[in-house]
Amino acid sequence: LAARNQPWIDSLYASWLARARHIDSTGDAPAAARYFRLVRSDFEGLTDVSAAAARLAVLEKDPRVRRTAAAENAIAARDRQLSQALVSFAADVKQAASPPSINEARKRLDLDALRREAARTDDSTAAMAARRALERIFTHMSFYAPRDFFDERRYAHAAFVLRIARLIRPEDGFACFWQARALAQTGDKPN
Repeated sequence: LAARNQPWIDSLYASWLARARHIDSTGDAPAAARYFRLVRSDFEGLTDVSAAAARLAVLEKDPRVRRTAAAENAIAARDRQLSQALVSFAADVKQAASPPSINEARKRLDLDALRREAARTDDSTAAMAARRALERIFTHMSFYAPRDFFDERRYAHAAFVLRIARLIRPEDGFACFWQARALAQTGDKPN
């Protein structure tokens, strides 16, 4: 709602462009392309972005930038697939009369592969994507799904989803406590 302050916009653009050029000077073409892309998109329509656009056009032809973009697109596609698998699995558990086996959960949510990928040291991008996917599963299975099952008094289902969460973070106090509560409600004293 404030009046447009063109000198301030231009100075901000100049400082961001300088940062992009600094990154470019280090020789990290994928990082430079990413930053020039951000500068162009953030300032397009506000000031002349032709300098950023021109350098980005050159960088996008660099094979390193293309390889990085292809790898990031593959990771994004896998992330979407994993998100859909989580939604589908959660819906199936919710509709099931009794919880499926833990092995089915591990398979459908690809937990074992995700844990291996999260531990990778040779590809930090893939490891980070796997950790993000595991956190998404953990959050859903330790917080959202159990709340619904406790509200519906479906304690076996609550214990099941919390067991999945504990496959990801075995020592998480919140998940341990709520799993114990669910198991107590089912009468499973040994566990």
